[in-house]
Amino acid sequence: MVCCRVALGLLVGTACAQPNMDAELAAAPHRESCAVHGVAHEATQASARHTAAPVELEAAASPAAQSAVLEGTRRVASDVASGLSEFVGTWSGGGALWAGCLAGNGGRDVLIFIPPGLSPQARVQLVFHFHGTYSETIAAHSPGMAKKQWVGHKRLTQTMEALSELQQRRDGNVVLIYPLSAGKRPEPGWQGWFNKAYDRMWMSPLPEAGFTDDFNRLHGEVLAVITDELGVASDLVDAGVVAEGHSAGGIALRNLAEAGTSLVAEYLFLDASFQSWSDRCWAAVQRDADGALVTIVQTTGGIADPHQGRDPWCVTMPAEAAAWPEARAYCETVKRPRKSKPRGRSETCATLKIAAEQWPRYKQWCDALAGGFSDIARLRLVRTDVSHGEQPREFSGGLNLPVAGD
Repeated sequence: MVCCRVALGLLVGTACAQPNMDAELAAAPHRESCAVHGVAHEATQASARHTAAPVELEAAASPAAQSAVLEGTRRVASDVASGLSEFVGTWSGGGALWAGCLAGNGGRDVLIFIPPGLSPQARVQLVFHFHGTYSETIAAHSPGMAKKQWVGHKRLTQTMEALSELQQRRDGNVVLIYPLSAGKRPEPGWQGWFNKAYDRMWMSPLPEAGFTDDFNRLHGEVLAVITDELGVASDLVDAGVVAEGHSAGGIALRNLAEAGTSLVAEYLFLDASFQSWSDRCWAAVQRDADGALVTIVQTTGGIADPHQGRDPWCVTMPAEAAAWPEARAYCETVKRPRKSKPRGRSETCATLKIAAEQWPRYKQWCDALAGGFSDIARLRLVRTDVSHGEQPREFSGGLNLPVAGD
């Protein structure tokens, strides 16, 4: 994993293109076809693209804005290929759903969910949830299925249930935006290699390399969908959104923060603060001085705990850095194979050298994290015993988390 300098202080609605129903995602970095057809509700039976005229819902009142979301609305793009169509058709939790591809998510599928019980004149908070490993595929569990085949269905269900509960608890309204990642794809700088588990380029716009992910564009497209098609009053939508990532979804938060956006009010890492993810997100927030809150929810001893977890890099990295001066003579006296290890060490020469170079940059973050970020404004740590896999159900949208400042 590439590691960059970290500092706790200052650190130096677009439409999709004409549909192409025969295009396969594997044949191109993204799809821009967004043909939409209605299912399971008579008010949305007619076919239309997501930029088409609004569904005929009750008009928003003027001058007192109000939303007019039709309970039970289901709209699904004809080219959705991730299992979302089946999921929407079998969802029994009420509310309104839209599923289709959006260019800001690289042309991949996105689910938008308005939980039941929307208050017509209340403010609307948008929550963008970036899922973890293997969750780009949505398939209901059946006997004999491997976890990586059904976990996406479970995580989506957990997140929607959490947002439904949040809607019932809070005074305002919430809308869930659930983009799907590429899962794995070629990366710039790597020849003949695919990431085997998760999409490290998610929300990292590199058009010259074929990556068109763009959070600002995605936000604009989502606004068009929820106002033009689902009946949300645009005047009631909060300017600042919650962007949250669970597990490997944390890398999307880092990428969109580093790409630059003024749209995020809070970055919420749900057991997703792996090395160079939450720290670099925070550094980007400091760089842009946009006032966003960064919240890290961490399962104590879990996979993202850098002091007690599976990869306790805040503990191992200083030890590796300290070993480099003695190992340096062996490692650099003569040209050795890249994976050579000094006698008595389990780490390679390259690992020890990198640790020595980078630990001074990471030490400040690890020390502050150990102290719970107690003296750092707009950065907070919430430690929990809730397991990694249950965090989307327990904390999505800020459910069950203390209000910032409490």
